Amino acid sequence: MAGDAMDECIQRHLRREHGLAVGPFEAERVKIEIGSAAPLAEPMETEVSGSDVATGIPRVVKLTDEMVRGSLDSPVRAIVEAIRKALGKTSPELAADIQRRGIVLAGGGSLLKGLGARLHQETGLPIYRVKDPLTAVVRGTGHVLDHLKELKQVCLN
Repeated sequence: MAGDAMDECIQRHLRREHGLAVGPFEAERVKIEIGSAAPLAEPMETEVSGSDVATGIPRVVKLTDEMVRGSLDSPVRAIVEAIRKALGKTSPELAADIQRRGIVLAGGGSLLKGLGARLHQETGLPIYRVKDPLTAVVRGTGHVLDHLKELKQVCLN
């Protein structure tokens, strides 16, 4: 689930619940600053600047991590369901390997606070995040392209 979808959920929440229109950069800042997939040890809050939907006049709204978590519930549930669906289609051998080694998260969405804990709670599986999740996919693609000949043979067998 792309981080952009999470940002859009925050934007919709602010518009619907607070009558505040914000751009994607402000929504992303909120997600990074106080967004979470599971309750945080310490409650957090932030101020969000935007335009009043009715008047167009700039104003500020205070948001808590709980409010933002609620707005992110739909994409987080979609991630959980995608994992369950993928595991349901997995061979028994691979499922056993995943049970032993766990799931590895990559991409910007994996940086959402508490995502690993929530996924572990929902699946019972160990959850890890790659060292540099923002570049992991592009680095992996580069590796494949650098070793295309060898990997082609593996894929064809």
